[in-house]
Amino acid sequence: MSHGETQQDNEDYSKANRATTKTETSILVEKFVKDHYDEVFRYYARRLPSKEDAQDAT
Repeated sequence: MSHGETQQDNEDYSKANRATTKTETSILVEKFVKDHYDEVFRYYARRLPSKEDAQDAT
């Protein structure tokens, strides 16, 4: 710890950093899902008996 910082300051910073990382990860996952939804749906549509089953699986 540098001068003037407390353990609580460090814990608060750590929590904020984890929240930011989680938010960034959530954004990346959401983008990945949007980018690949159609591809995954087509995969299941070829293998399952109905479009409804493919939508449920996707």
